Amino acid sequence: MKYKNIFITGASSGIGEALSILYATQGVTLGLLSTDTSKTLEDVANKCRAKGAEVFTYNADVSVKSSITESVSDFQTKVGNTNLVIANAGVALVEDSDFIETEIPMQNMQVNYFGVINTILPFVAHMKKSKAGHLVIISSISSLRSTHNSGAYSASKAAINLWSEGLRLRLRSY
Repeated sequence: MKYKNIFITGASSGIGEALSILYATQGVTLGLLSTDTSKTLEDVANKCRAKGAEVFTYNADVSVKSSITESVSDFQTKVGNTNLVIANAGVALVEDSDFIETEIPMQNMQVNYFGVINTILPFVAHMKKSKAGHLVIISSISSLRSTHNSGAYSASKAAINLWSEGLRLRLRSY
């Protein structure tokens, strides 16, 4: 399947940057989203434009529902149906050694779990109606086995794995 309209979160670096550049080609429209406020997201967008893609950039935090909903709505208004959504944005925050800081596990969950849900759900109704498109959720091998420093991160990735499994079963017929 050739993807024409692609939305990628966490697009300013790492896997998101690599996927953005990989999919950039003539006839493809990319919606690239990142919390990056430096010129890094624009640098990625320019690399994609140089390969012939049309690119819209969004500075938004996936863990803030209203922020991501506004970005998704804008992209869908501009392109119509989105063929591919890649929920890639994530954090890997390590818990403090005394396990006093509750913000670290909460932030892991806000971005890695709720951020993915905030990203995916606005696209589902359009994809169900058109019976087309793919939803991709980037997770981690850490969702299967934790290390001594990755409990909160692993829990957030395991949670999104289970949620996405349920979503896959519910959307199978579409």
